[in-house]
Amino acid sequence: MRTNETLALLEFLLSYGVSSKDYLFRAKELIAEDRIESLFYAAFEIRCGIEARMNEYLEVQKHISEKKKRGWKISQIAKNIEDAFRLGEKKAIIQIVDSKSNEPVLSAEYTPVRKIGRKIAEQLGNYLHQAKSFYPNDSDHWVHFKKLLNTGIEELEFSTSGSLLGPPIYNSKTNDCFMYLDDRHQDKLKYLQSSPQIIFKVDYE
Repeated sequence: MRTNETLALLEFLLSYGVSSKDYLFRAKELIAEDRIESLFYAAFEIRCGIEARMNEYLEVQKHISEKKKRGWKISQIAKNIEDAFRLGEKKAIIQIVDSKSNEPVLSAEYTPVRKIGRKIAEQLGNYLHQAKSFYPNDSDHWVHFKKLLNTGIEELEFSTSGSLLGPPIYNSKTNDCFMYLDDRHQDKLKYLQSSPQIIFKVDYE
């Protein structure tokens, strides 16, 4: 490998990514270290990951004001998402089929940040301050902390498992439907743009 390619790879590996999946990856790595001090850094990563995922849903939406895209409080972001989507904790599942061949072209899901994940993100913030008491390593305090972290990981994994950044949004005035996908489907999007004859299905569960 040439020197410039090596440097580019090192820069990528050492960079601090700020997507929800970057936070999730680092949180899992920190918990795997199985050290008390690593738990606090994992709590930070999970808290930021959940906030990042919620903002990723809002950032791409054209019908949301810029003011609502700049929030940082979990409860306020959740309210803005509900105002935008009106889905609660339901998933939105889309399937696109080629109308000529009847072959599936794309399948994607919107997986929300659920209430339990938001609650844990807020609770983890309580651990990111000076410790008020000493707890030995075998204390139930750490057992509870690890349980919160593991549930936070599960919730962040769920919300990042979907590749649809919000449910399809229909504009009744223009008769247009908008949906936003992450980078996993860029090749499919190019296909859809060149093949307008499709069947579009949406389910909520």
